[in-house]
Amino acid sequence: MTTEHEFITKTHYKTIITENDKRHPVDILGEAYMVEQEKEVYDLTNIRFAQGEIYFHSKDYEAAIYKWENITNDLQPWAKKNIADAYYELGLLSNAEKIYGSIISKNQVLTSEVSLCLFSLYLEDNKIDAAYRVLQEAIEGNPDYPELTSIAKRFYEEQEDWKNAVELAINEANRTQDLYWFDGLISYCEAGHGLTFTPDTFVSLLRTLYELDQARFKQLLAAIWQHYKNTDHYLDWLHSVIQIMKDLEIDPYDSWHTISSLFEETYLQLTKGDYLLRDIGKLMPKLLINWLNTTTATNGLNAAAAILAWDDIFPSAFKTVIVKEAEIVLENAHGRKISMDECHHFMKTIIDWAQKNNIETSKRLVWGFEQLFDKDTTYLLVLGKGKGSFINSILEEEILTPSLSSFACIQYGEKKEITEVSDTGRSLLTAYEEATNPDSIIETSLPSTRLQQSAIRLNTTGYNEYFMEKRKTFGYLPVVDGVLFVHEAEVLTELDLDYLAQIKHSAKDTPVHFVLRNMFDEGKIKEYFPDAVVHSFSNVNVLRDIKASYRTTNRVGKILFLLRKTISNLLKKRVDSENKLIELIAHNEEFITRLTGFNNSLNDKEMSQSKEIVDSFTDVISEVKRNITEKVPKILADCSKYITEESNLNQLHIELNEKMNEEIRGLFDQEIVPDLTENLQQWIEGTNQKLVATQDYLDGMTESLAEGYPEKELKLQCDFKVVEDWRRDIGRMTYQIQIEKENIMLRHNPAQVLLKSAGKVLGLLPQKQQSYILNQYKRYVENESYTEVVESIQRKFWQQFDFFNKSLQQDVGLFYKESLEELSRVIDDTKNRVEQDKEILAKMKSNPEIYYDPLKLFETRLVQNERIAKRDTGTGSLSHTHTL
Repeated sequence: MTTEHEFITKTHYKTIITENDKRHPVDILGEAYMVEQEKEVYDLTNIRFAQGEIYFHSKDYEAAIYKWENITNDLQPWAKKNIADAYYELGLLSNAEKIYGSIISKNQVLTSEVSLCLFSLYLEDNKIDAAYRVLQEAIEGNPDYPELTSIAKRFYEEQEDWKNAVELAINEANRTQDLYWFDGLISYCEAGHGLTFTPDTFVSLLRTLYELDQARFKQLLAAIWQHYKNTDHYLDWLHSVIQIMKDLEIDPYDSWHTISSLFEETYLQLTKGDYLLRDIGKLMPKLLINWLNTTTATNGLNAAAAILAWDDIFPSAFKTVIVKEAEIVLENAHGRKISMDECHHFMKTIIDWAQKNNIETSKRLVWGFEQLFDKDTTYLLVLGKGKGSFINSILEEEILTPSLSSFACIQYGEKKEITEVSDTGRSLLTAYEEATNPDSIIETSLPSTRLQQSAIRLNTTGYNEYFMEKRKTFGYLPVVDGVLFVHEAEVLTELDLDYLAQIKHSAKDTPVHFVLRNMFDEGKIKEYFPDAVVHSFSNVNVLRDIKASYRTTNRVGKILFLLRKTISNLLKKRVDSENKLIELIAHNEEFITRLTGFNNSLNDKEMSQSKEIVDSFTDVISEVKRNITEKVPKILADCSKYITEESNLNQLHIELNEKMNEEIRGLFDQEIVPDLTENLQQWIEGTNQKLVATQDYLDGMTESLAEGYPEKELKLQCDFKVVEDWRRDIGRMTYQIQIEKENIMLRHNPAQVLLKSAGKVLGLLPQKQQSYILNQYKRYVENESYTEVVESIQRKFWQQFDFFNKSLQQDVGLFYKESLEELSRVIDDTKNRVEQDKEILAKMKSNPEIYYDPLKLFETRLVQNERIAKRDTGTGSLSHTHTL
């Protein structure tokens, strides 16, 4: 019986050839062909099919094709497939593709083989899309076909098509439950190639793998977990984790360290301020329970403390049995200390969140953290009546003076420097008296050898303060390692002993050292502080000795206390921020109102001043025009004096025209132009003074605005270049003015024509008649109005000045332009700021959880750390009245 394997390998011919026949297959099949042909009813199909196989193996592909083309029975589909194979071997890919595509069969093996052949053909022909199509069709049709999915896996990897590679691995892992596919999926996810799939894709798959191989389950779960971190699917994945872990029987003796660590990382990730309670409130308790379930006695402390902390902040989140279990784990788990690095990371998380949300963290609290995180330095709080003289003697310099009333920190520094640390920032001072806030911390750096060698910083609450202000005295205990009580009087009074009792009550966890002038009082000290170290006032090496006897204090507890104060401070800042925002909006709106009024006033001022400047210029020109109109006719009429008895009537009109133009030029050179120049210079100076006054007005207004709005920077500068341009233009117009020659006596009006015509025949008239004509001519010159002449002179003379006049209004606009634009810009910017602040305020009011939820989650982490610290030290958190 022929198998499909024989068809695939083209070895069907072996079913016809007997095993003992050693002849060549061609001879055997040829003989069989002849024998079969001699039968009355014969069927040569099988023999032809087998002959085609022999020819194919012998690489006689054309003969093979000829044989297979004549197959018409059930072997025809395989024969077609073989023909296509032959064309493929001949390199006739299009022929091969056509025949492969024509094969229609219900035989899944044949169909799969054809698909694989087409796949190879398409790859060779670089038809990648077609290769994808035929491969996926093959997998959908018969995924069990040998090597088919493995070929697909290699192909997808070569193409770096990780989406299809991961999808194939998921489908095959679910279908076959073969660990080979799970291993491939682990490799893909570890390389970060699974992002295109939603988390629920992996739920049933992982639960199946848990039943098959728990080690691989943990490996795949961790790979996918890391994969979804910091993505938009992170919370969906965590919900999927809950589904996956549900009802799993976890062996308490099995190692789940990797998964437990992921639960812890997730807890820290979800509580760093990026998520709201509405997003994680229901999810978190389930995560914490699963975290606890994956821990052992060696690493269950954090998980148990987290559950109890969550239960403290969000009561009823857990069933009583879970809380009881967490309490048992917390009590019996192997202990560990909270590290300074953990505290620093938590502190930085809170401060970074505050900065990201534009909330100012108290710089004094930050200063306190800086002290506590400086592991190499010991901080002493120096108290007592003799502290001032003691510190000055230690430093060999009058550092503390009665003018110091704030808390001071004295430390080593390469140069002397005083810094004021307030809630809002740090600023350098030259003296203590410059401090602006009584609650500020005054940090003093000194090049003191004793401070440097001892690695001690001396903290004190002012110069004269004693114990009356308990809040200031004891409020800084959370940021110091020890208290140094200095008493310079001979004996301790009842008041002093009362003070010691207060120190004992407040500094429960803080070592206290003493410096006494009279060592006889050491016994009284021991009654209050049995373990205290007492030093003599005369001991110059007291800092070195204190450092040597210093006992390490619980800085972690102090840091946790400051973290609680920081969270409380930020809660208060939320209310302050809203109020501040309301005040800022009102402040800016008032600023806009004032600026808008100022802007309107300045626009009015520009219009009125523009009109005033243009009018004043027009007045100057009008005055000169009047002079020209009055004086030109007079001097022209006065030119009649040039008409005498000796005048040649034939040339008189020409000579008289010359004389008249000379008189006009003289008038302009000696009177009109000088007066005009002087008047225009006066006009420029007067106008400049008005514009300077305008700039002064702007300066005064900006100064007034700066007093009410010191944070707003407004500088309004007018453009005085226009005045310089005016000076240049007027100088150019009035310098060496050329008066054009006028045609006065040669004009073509009737009277002149008669005179000129008469002049041509005057030489023929008797002398008496010539005298009469000259007198008439003279009378004409004296009585002529010269209106046209004046108009011509005016028109030519004032042409440039008219252009200048027309540009004045535009020039005044340029003078104001920059200031008006700056005003408009500031108004628009402030309006935009107001709109943004209103949006922020509306968001704050409508979504208070955006602010409060992160702080609540920070508090949960704090309580977790406090529970661990309390278990470690057996003490609660600090309870000092805090001034930072």
